[in-house]
Amino acid sequence: MKRRSDLDAMIGEALVDCYNDSETVTAMMTAIQEHLDLPFTTQVLGLTVNVVAVELNEAEEIVAVCKANGKRQRIR
Repeated sequence: MKRRSDLDAMIGEALVDCYNDSETVTAMMTAIQEHLDLPFTTQVLGLTVNVVAVELNEAEEIVAVCKANGKRQRIR
């Protein structure tokens, strides 16, 4: 597990050349894809889910694609 200072450094590195919101979202998405091990299990509102992907939706929001009980849902 990463320490807070490690995460802060990773975020700073990802955002160093970003000049607007769109570039910031794209940079964060790239960093997440490079560093996040998928799939993983977590809790969402008390339900155990498997996070199988991370994507950008049409509004350029980062969403987790979660599966539980045979259903898929994108969670911002």
